[in-house]
Parts: sequence; structure tokens; C-alpha cells
Amino acid sequence: MKKFIIRGFLFLGLITLINIPLAFRYQSSLNNTLDYELYQIYKEQKDHLDYVFVGGSHALDGINDSLVDASLNLGSHGLTFEEEFFILKHLVKDSIQNIGLVVSAHHFFRTNRKPVKTEIFYNSPWIDLNFLERYMQDNSKLSKIFFKPRLKKYHCKSNQLECFREHLNHVGHFIDYNAPYGMDYYEKILSLIQDNKQSNFYFLFLPMTPMYNHLSQASVHYKKCKQKLIQDSKRLKIPVIDLQNAFEDHKNPYRYFKDTNHLNELGSDTLTPLLMSRIQKIKSLKRVAIDRIYTE
Repeated sequence: MKKFIIRGFLFLGLITLINIPLAFRYQSSLNNTLDYELYQIYKEQKDHLDYVFVGGSHALDGINDSLVDASLNLGSHGLTFEEEFFILKHLVKDSIQNIGLVVSAHHFFRTNRKPVKTEIFYNSPWIDLNFLERYMQDNSKLSKIFFKPRLKKYHCKSNQLECFREHLNHVGHFIDYNAPYGMDYYEKILSLIQDNKQSNFYFLFLPMTPMYNHLSQASVHYKKCKQKLIQDSKRLKIPVIDLQNAFEDHKNPYRYFKDTNHLNELGSDTLTPLLMSRIQKIKSLKRVAIDRIYTE
């Protein structure tokens, strides 16, 4: 029995020694992420911000906050309603005046697992987790420590329709799950907005390519989810600015995009003033009159 106990302690000691350098490496990898960079910028600027935009990569690529005074784009890769709920809690606590939440199919169909928690959740500085919880529960930590997973990035030119079609084949947003798991935290976001009277919220749908919009129209579940959001927004008087089709009638809509659902620099610079004009129009109205969808 004594030998067994000694061997047990030796084993635990060995595991601890192995994990100490790995933990330091893991923490270093977290500190170098875009999420931590944006978190630090927000903490420095929060007392001077009038507009904050929250969302996944569509927000990150779609809104140029340098064109909007006293604004910050907190868009980051892969964020779901789950991570965004915790970000919004910070923004509400800090009484940010105007908060735009960029919504896309990605939010509703990010994963077919429940709970939704992924490596993005455990890596988020906005979520109150101690380091041990992050390290123990983040199943992606070894990949971050030993190698960086590389996803193929698309930077299609406006005349490269084959490039756009290839990217479209890799988009899994419209897999018609019967139970979109993102809706759990969507409901929490609605409750958070409903309980908060200090901030003005906006739900934003940003432009997509005609290819992507055609795919979205073919998804019964996406249309149901979007329609539910619109109905809930009317009920709670949360403005919805739907610019998903904003560039479709342009002579060459693909020149604004780097792939089927992400704007390029030209697209971001073109969209941002358009979006802000819609927000300013809404702000000029009485809040009780906000019961329609603002489109291009």
C-alpha cells in the first residue's frame, strides 16, 4: 500500500512537472491572440467609446471602425452568441451607448454539439474563467502549444468566380440542423437587452455575395431563425439593419468581397458609411416607433 501511494505521488509530480512549461506556453499563446488584443484596447478606450460592434469574422472584416469616431470593432474569428453574450455583459456594465451585434447564419449553426462551448469559449478573455479551468477544459490546447492549425484562406478577385464557388463548397453554415444550438444564448442576449435601459442595441446583417445569399434562401432553418430574430426584435423594439443584399444590384458585387461571405477592404470602406447612415436615421426617430427593418 505504501509503495502504491508513493508511486501515485511520483506520478502526479511527474504530470505536474510536464504541464508547468506547457501551461506557460499555453498562456503565452492566449496573450498573443486577437481576442486579448481587442480586450486590452477596449479596457483602455471604454470610457470614450460611443459605438462598439460585436460579432464574428463578418464583423471583423465588414466594419472599419477607423471611419467612425469614438468606435471600436470587437469582431473576432468564430464568435458565437455564447461568447458574444459575455462580451455584451461587459459593454452593458460599462454603459456603452450604442452596441451593434452583427448576426449571420454562423451564429445559429456554429456547431452541432451542446453545450456550444468550443476552444473559442475557453480562450476568451471576456469570460470569467481562472487559468486552471481554461487549461484543463480547452481541448485544443495541445494544438496551440505544438503547432498552429492553418485553415485555407481565400482572397478571391472580383473576376475569379471559380474561387468564390470553391469557397462556397467549404461553407457549412446552412447545414439544416433541426435544433440550432446557438439559440440558447440568443435568448440570453435578448433578456440582457430587455433588462438594460442605458444602451441602444442594433442587430446587423452585413452584405453577402449573390452566391451566398442564394444558399441562405435555400435553407429553411436559416430563414426560420432569421424570421424569429426579426419578430423578437419588433417585440422588444430592437432595430434590425438588414444589409445582407445591399451590394447585389451593383454592377459587379463580387469586387467588394474576398470570399463568398467576407468583405474585403473596399467592401468594408463602402459598407461602414452606409451602415452608420442607417444607425443615425434610427437614432433620429423616437424609440417607440422602431418597429421596422432597415434595409438598403
